[in-house]
Amino acid sequence: MADEITKRVSLIELFYDLVFVYMVFRATEMIHHLHNGIVGLPVLGIFAIVVIVFINSWMVQMVFTNRHGKISGTNVIFSFVDMAILLYMSNSFSTTFDWHLAIFS
Repeated sequence: MADEITKRVSLIELFYDLVFVYMVFRATEMIHHLHNGIVGLPVLGIFAIVVIVFINSWMVQMVFTNRHGKISGTNVIFSFVDMAILLYMSNSFSTTFDWHLAIFS
């Protein structure tokens, strides 16, 4: 069996995961409110778009961090900038196609 290279999880990665959990909380708030016991198709579509965008962003950041990431000042700054963008985007969508979703886009 070949020697495996192990990499410790940094606190920045864990904090990024917490930001992602906050996004999941905000996104599930959209489908929490039922109208006559049914989640509307437009709301479900917006929910799917929002979750796909955020999961894609999270996967890109985590793959980069796991393959090429080192604890350097540049990577830390970019991680925090990405977290700030995710937090801003997490608070800028709603269940209707209003100006909030335009900001998200």
